[in-house]
Amino acid sequence: MPDVSLLELAEDSALYIPLRPGFAQPTITEGYGFFPGPIVATVQRIRLGDDEVEPAVDEIRARARAADLRRIIWWVGDAATPEDLGERLVNLGFAPMTTLTSMALTTAPGGTPIAHVREVATLDEWLLANEIDQVVAEISGDEALEMQAFNRRVWPEVQYRRVPRMYLAYLDDEPVGFARTAFTDAGVVLLGSGTLPHARRRGVYTSLVHARWRDAVEASTPALVIQAGDMSEPILRGLGFNDLGSIRLLGGE
Repeated sequence: MPDVSLLELAEDSALYIPLRPGFAQPTITEGYGFFPGPIVATVQRIRLGDDEVEPAVDEIRARARAADLRRIIWWVGDAATPEDLGERLVNLGFAPMTTLTSMALTTAPGGTPIAHVREVATLDEWLLANEIDQVVAEISGDEALEMQAFNRRVWPEVQYRRVPRMYLAYLDDEPVGFARTAFTDAGVVLLGSGTLPHARRRGVYTSLVHARWRDAVEASTPALVIQAGDMSEPILRGLGFNDLGSIRLLGGE
């Protein structure tokens, strides 16, 4: 993996991060990588020929049905082929969701960490971090209950392998933020983070970035990569992250 570029790591991170507990083995073909999660399948590293798109979509839909997955999300990065892949996926029933910016940081982040951040070490902390994630993502109902049961089930392996590494951020001893992270030989992938609404704009996000940079340096992989959304992109740019490219997400069944 040392030969993997930061752009590759950011654009097609599922191909390079360790397999997460509770996730099924991916299927890697010459044309795509199919990564089944507990509920959603991700398709990354898409290198299809002009006449291969429709057959690949049929294959991937069949794989998702066989695994009883609810949704498929295509990550169409700048390196994906063919060039009109996004438009063809729309014509095949997949709806545009959002566009992310691939970003990387290779020097110490700017800003000042305010919140106290630590890696989760107990089942209670692991469940709490995931509950904050669900609140931030507005996940509720049956899906939230399924995720809670899943998170409880996989904790022993998460604790043993530290995959993913989950962090909690505290303000005045109150847990208000979380961050999910994967460490690789080529760099550290920031897989998502969030702050409870009442604690936003108080430096929690910046503190979570600083904590993960610290651990990246300690692991001798001083590079962070992320797929940033509209809310986090300006903050990350202010912390010193550089743009690498864009990724269009399209979802459907």
